[in-house]
Amino acid sequence: IGRDNKPIIIAGDTNMRDEEDFDNMKDAWKLNGQNISTKYTWDTIDHHPNFNQYYGASTRQYQRRYDRVYISPNAKCTQFDLIANTPIGNSTTHFLSDHFGIVATLEDIV
Repeated sequence: IGRDNKPIIIAGDTNMRDEEDFDNMKDAWKLNGQNISTKYTWDTIDHHPNFNQYYGASTRQYQRRYDRVYISPNAKCTQFDLIANTPIGNSTTHFLSDHFGIVATLEDIV
């Protein structure tokens, strides 16, 4: 809880590693069940027909959860999804961004 008991939402490209977390904040992905299909916002592994080659075919292949949504301890996350995690247009390898986006439905943010 922030100043004057106002809720806090921190969202974005945190470049945090899996073992890193904010103290006194809740991770929306973890609150929503830690679904492996929505875990990685950076995924350049060629493990399916469509993989993110935003930086070209020679991109180093790995997965990370760099992007996060953190919320105040009293808030809830009722839905967590990724967006822009499929290729754009008729391409099979070109994505909107090098990171996938996050959509989270939050409740009790008052």
